Amino acid sequence: MFDRASLPVSIRLHGRRFARRAFPLLRQMLILVFGNLGPLHPRCRKGLNGLTVFLFHDVTSRPSPFSHDLGMATDPELFRQQLKWIARDFTVVHPRDLGGQGLPPRPAILTFDDGFGDFRETALPILEEFEMPAVVFLNMDVSEGSPNAVALGIWNSPKSSNPNRWQSSTPHSFKQRLGDIATMELVDDLLEYQGPYLKPVDLKALQDHPLVSIANHLDNHWSVPQLDLSEFEQALLGNQRRIDTFDNSLRWYAHPHGIGTAATHRRAMELGFTRVFTGGGRLNPDPDSPILDRIDVDRTIGSRIAFRWRLTFRTLLPRRNTLTT
Repeated sequence: MFDRASLPVSIRLHGRRFARRAFPLLRQMLILVFGNLGPLHPRCRKGLNGLTVFLFHDVTSRPSPFSHDLGMATDPELFRQQLKWIARDFTVVHPRDLGGQGLPPRPAILTFDDGFGDFRETALPILEEFEMPAVVFLNMDVSEGSPNAVALGIWNSPKSSNPNRWQSSTPHSFKQRLGDIATMELVDDLLEYQGPYLKPVDLKALQDHPLVSIANHLDNHWSVPQLDLSEFEQALLGNQRRIDTFDNSLRWYAHPHGIGTAATHRRAMELGFTRVFTGGGRLNPDPDSPILDRIDVDRTIGSRIAFRWRLTFRTLLPRRNTLTT
């Protein structure tokens, strides 16, 4: 078997430099091809006429270190431009209008994950400009002041120790690590690192807003495939009980990290959740499906051609990691 380590160091370094230079060029080629031709593909044309669900995270000009480190922050002016592209190609509908007859051509839903603190002051005024409704998926433990499980997992952790460390949060590991930093009196430092989230007082102020609905993202940002079914059910129902205290609550659930299992999909629907959302980036040809995929619109989507690429790429070349068995 060929051993790359046996190559001279100079050749290995040259190969790495070539890969670093080639990857952006390859990505740009894919954007041009899929951005121009993708919407014409029959599978994409069918999906675009179904129900497209867009996913945003943190719209802010002052991201927390946590939001910055994971690439979740989008500048408000870029967000405004992204909404213009959406308005050009889609009609954004209110979630309560789904399930009935007479959806407009190319209907879309806007969703925001995690409930970052700048949603109310920054994202919402821009949504109001466009008169676009949105759903905010919340971890109520975090809203009520607990550390975000992902922030806790990566805070002060060397990046090389586990490249997927941000996707491995569980209640057990959370309690263990939180106990360690509490002993060292570092909880305030962690909360400063993760930044602010919507608090119950914010949610109360927003519950009568005609454009804002809230829904379930588990009580904290757990890695669903690593939970047993009883842990999942506890995190789901405990979160929903608190969400239901607000007038604008939905019985919708979005998997943290966009990744669930066949068992958690079934269990959520058995418990009365009418929509379950994954994060595979695909279009949804059936607007009445109880399981819907979402398309992440982040800070890397800075042109209309890139937006069209993101719309179609995963419908034609789907990921395999948004549903585990």
